[in-house]
Amino acid sequence: MWQKTLASGAVALTAALIVTTAMAADMIRAVPVDADGPLKDPDAAFWEGIESVRVPLQPQMVVPPRHLQPAVTEISARAAHNGQWIGVLIEWPSAGPRDTIVSDTFGDQVAVQFPVQGEVQSSPMMGHAGAQVNILQWRAALQRDLAKGEPDIRDLYPYALVDVYPDEVLRLTDARAYTGALGLDNPVARPFESPVLDQMAEGWGTLTVRPLQMADGWGVWEDGTWRVAITRPMRYLSPGDPDRLTPGNTSRVAFAVWDGNNNEVGARKSWSNWTPLRIEEWPMSIEPNAVMDEKVGDILTRAHRFQTLAALFSYPDSGGYEALCRSLESLGRAGRGVRGAAERDAIDAVATAWRQADAALLQAEYGRLFLGRTPCSLHSAAYSGAGSLAGPAAEIADISGFYQAFGVDIRDDQPERPDHLAAELEFYGTLLIKLAYAQLSDWVEASDVTAAAARSFLSDHLGRWSGVLSERLQRNDAAAPFRTLAAWLDRLLDDECQRFGVKAEPFGEPITDSESADSMICPHDGAAVPTGQAQPVHFHRARH
Repeated sequence: MWQKTLASGAVALTAALIVTTAMAADMIRAVPVDADGPLKDPDAAFWEGIESVRVPLQPQMVVPPRHLQPAVTEISARAAHNGQWIGVLIEWPSAGPRDTIVSDTFGDQVAVQFPVQGEVQSSPMMGHAGAQVNILQWRAALQRDLAKGEPDIRDLYPYALVDVYPDEVLRLTDARAYTGALGLDNPVARPFESPVLDQMAEGWGTLTVRPLQMADGWGVWEDGTWRVAITRPMRYLSPGDPDRLTPGNTSRVAFAVWDGNNNEVGARKSWSNWTPLRIEEWPMSIEPNAVMDEKVGDILTRAHRFQTLAALFSYPDSGGYEALCRSLESLGRAGRGVRGAAERDAIDAVATAWRQADAALLQAEYGRLFLGRTPCSLHSAAYSGAGSLAGPAAEIADISGFYQAFGVDIRDDQPERPDHLAAELEFYGTLLIKLAYAQLSDWVEASDVTAAAARSFLSDHLGRWSGVLSERLQRNDAAAPFRTLAAWLDRLLDDECQRFGVKAEPFGEPITDSESADSMICPHDGAAVPTGQAQPVHFHRARH
């Protein structure tokens, strides 16, 4: 009861702040501009032709540590888009740039916040439960690291504490244990390719770095003023992206500023209420690249299917069953545009079978088919290793190499091995998202590299064993949800192989999971599936 009262009070306070705050700015209009790629240059000429809007900021006085005297009480903001990227330019006065962080000092920062669901009245203070927000946070210290190289302790305080550094005498892998947060793979400590962190939140204390970093930006300090441009794709790319950043829609935007010279960090900041954001339509004189937009949309649709399949081939826990059914219904509606009637029929068959099943039935059938000693293994090493002593270990090592090359890792607490079908499907979906991002950004080299990786992953791994799995499920009288699922996967992978010009040679008959795990897999390559239950596969964040 006490916790419920506290929660109700927090919600009421949040609502009161949203309603009664008088310092709301005029509408910001995102104007279409004739510019390519991410709109991250604060000195680009097109900004000068866009009207700026003054946005008042207020001190953060709701949660400790409260900050009664912020340095910045107002910013100016303007927005632009090119049909593929939306950019926001923020300007505010600053006594001097603070971009190097040492003990008891803090860096300059600014954040732009969008509601994930535009129709939901989320709190401007990092959202609230059930009302997620997307927060794009530019950090001067990250930009300094990108522009000038990342300083470390030996640069700031050379040999102050030690006589020798581990990486001067140890190999990189051995030195990793001595690198603190970096060695633990803290997402904020890893190397970045952009000074903007793409994050999500559902209220105070929930700020999380998103798995896929899509945002970008840059800042310039000149004559006592910071000018920072922050940009992100307009199209929905992955869960947690705003849903109303397309031409003709109206959304909302909020801001927060941290002044390093005023020792501002974390909750010590100034923030704004929501400001209406109108995404202007394209005038007749400017036409977006419709062909590219359609191509990127097709890639993202395919990525969504593979990520949904990854969830469907994970253990069907009762908590996520309803969400999976809703996802299937969404796929069924989107399936009207799928290439070919065969795949449309496959999607409909899966959706029907899963709607008619229940969580208990799915769990029992999953255990019978996929857990323990079973011929219907969900590990590709069980198929690649048939008749070959080195097969399973080589398969897992090569798959792990793909994951590492593209900045994704299976979480340390994940019980599945890297060669689990759910992991391979999620990774392939991630590759497609990266491919869409590269094409959206006109990054030809990144697009070519990602497409080549997708071809190799299909021909060497994912495309080689879905047909065998489907046949084994048929032979073992699998229930309709998993039988139709394997058939759909088989058709989907055939389509991917045709798109990329891949002819994948099928693996042979599988060896059992226990043979693969016990006799041929190094125990350090990942835990075998615990009997009776498996968990959905989750990755660490991937850098674009």
